[in-house]
Amino acid sequence: MILESARLALGRLRANVVRSALTVLGVVIGVGAIVTLVAVGNGSANAVSNQFSGLGADTLTVSQGRGFSGGLRGAAGSGTPLTSTDAAALSRDPQIGSTAPIVQRALNVSYGGVSQTTEVQGTTTGVLKTDNLSVASGAFFTGFAAAHGLRVVVLGATLASNLGLSGSSAPSTVIRIGSSSFTVVGILEPQGGVGFLSPDDAALVPMQSMLGRLVGSNASISQIRVQAAPGSVNTFGSAVEADMRSAHNLSTTQADDFLVINPTTVVQAQKQSSTDFTRLITAIAAISLIVGGIGVANVMLVAVRERTREIGVRRALGARRRDIIVQFLTEATVLSAVGGAIGVLLGLGFAYLLPSISSQQTQVSYWAALIAFVASVVVGIVAGVGPANQAAALEPASALRYE
Repeated sequence: MILESARLALGRLRANVVRSALTVLGVVIGVGAIVTLVAVGNGSANAVSNQFSGLGADTLTVSQGRGFSGGLRGAAGSGTPLTSTDAAALSRDPQIGSTAPIVQRALNVSYGGVSQTTEVQGTTTGVLKTDNLSVASGAFFTGFAAAHGLRVVVLGATLASNLGLSGSSAPSTVIRIGSSSFTVVGILEPQGGVGFLSPDDAALVPMQSMLGRLVGSNASISQIRVQAAPGSVNTFGSAVEADMRSAHNLSTTQADDFLVINPTTVVQAQKQSSTDFTRLITAIAAISLIVGGIGVANVMLVAVRERTREIGVRRALGARRRDIIVQFLTEATVLSAVGGAIGVLLGLGFAYLLPSISSQQTQVSYWAALIAFVASVVVGIVAGVGPANQAAALEPASALRYE
């Protein structure tokens, strides 16, 4: 009975192709949007994780700010400026393996007629460990260069490419940073990352080369990158906070006047935000399913009117009420299932295509596609209940006389 009803339903779809297509359009859009948006949300969450993965759980960033408690303490832009004394206090702690104070400014970098404004960081060789940096060509500047303020620079991969520098010929090239000339000694491997955590667009110079030349000689430190000593990953965060409070002479009743950023906490917050946003836009997309269900119900009500005599003939030939209900419920379900299948295919296709036409990464969830398809079938069943009962309630004699 069900298979025969399904065959009849497919025949009805072929007989009214245009009307059927318009009817399931809302279902197609809803299901396709859900599949695509979930893939986009998953892709964004994974991108955040990948961008921070190079830092690991054994690194923290200390910056100027006024804190309270938690993984991300306080608000940037307030509090006591960081100094080299703070970095020295942290480097003396046995629970801290490496420290890298950083002074950063947005400056003009130019070479061979190409010029762009980018982030220039004055730092020490410790940044190699704290930021897990790898050099693609040339070498990182040495401790001697850092101690004597030599005008040398290491370029991020993206910045070097933008300036037209790449390969083994890039080292020894002279570029201009601000109004000063610097010699390129190395180019970094692509690192990825977000904001201040990404060296790809940055130029790294020795701290002493930056102070008094690119910025004021008394410029405050923008941030201090800290890496845990082996075996101290679980405790070095507390050590960093204690060292900073001691260096700033804070009493037990005073709040932190610095900001501690834990990359792991930032990743979790970013992923939670991405998940919440995905749920929101998916819920909005699901409204199209409801609209599609209304369209299916409306068409089925029209079908009851159009086929009143057919219903009368079937009842006169012995069809029972439940046979009529099954027929119309099957038609509504097939209608929405076809729309759901088309929506899933379009959604998956767009999710796979999106990374090749934009910078947006996606990760397809087949579970989400299955749930969206099942939801479309449920919408069809619910939409068909009313029209099916209305059709089954018709009296055979009245239906046969209907014009």
